[in-house]
Amino acid sequence: MADVTDREKREQEFLALLLVLWPNESPHYWLTTPPSINAFTQRIRRQGITDLVRDVTVRQSQDFLDEIEWDRPRVDVFSGLDIVTEVFEHELGRRLANHHADWVREYRTAEREGNELPDLADLYTKNDAKREAITSLSTVASRAEIFGKNRIKDLYDESIASIWQLDPFSNVCPICMGLAGTPERIWRKEFPGGPPAHPNCRCHISHSLIVPSR
Repeated sequence: MADVTDREKREQEFLALLLVLWPNESPHYWLTTPPSINAFTQRIRRQGITDLVRDVTVRQSQDFLDEIEWDRPRVDVFSGLDIVTEVFEHELGRRLANHHADWVREYRTAEREGNELPDLADLYTKNDAKREAITSLSTVASRAEIFGKNRIKDLYDESIASIWQLDPFSNVCPICMGLAGTPERIWRKEFPGGPPAHPNCRCHISHSLIVPSR
């Protein structure tokens, strides 16, 4: 597949939404507010991240079927697709809560040892949000495609070839370079969920329907 549709635009949207998840409060607020997955999950929903992820998931699902030239009913293939968004929402909430907890731990350690205290601006930086946006979009795209691929196998007993592809506009790391052009039987040994292989990974998977030889 040609990667996430409108990836650059989607990354910027995701980045902006992530940054407003963190209210510009005093250090006291963040130090006395317990890190909570549930609280961050609620913010994720309120700020529209859940809607954005759902939109990307649906679009990626349709693109996946277009790519393999699927000419049968589509509605059954993605029945239950919302589970991808629900699982991701919880995972993102957990990552953000852990990020909060790490900052509090760093602050308390510095306070106890008499060292310079972490700046509130370092609680969640633009680089943190950018890394999360890039990595999250790759994750959501892969999961939507794998969901569809598994459903097609279960419902129609059809097999799909899946090849790891590099992003031509990224500085490719040694990990991904070694995966370029490899079939699923190779890349799934280390990355069973497909891309991302690491934070900031923009790799994707191309797919084709396997036509049995007659």
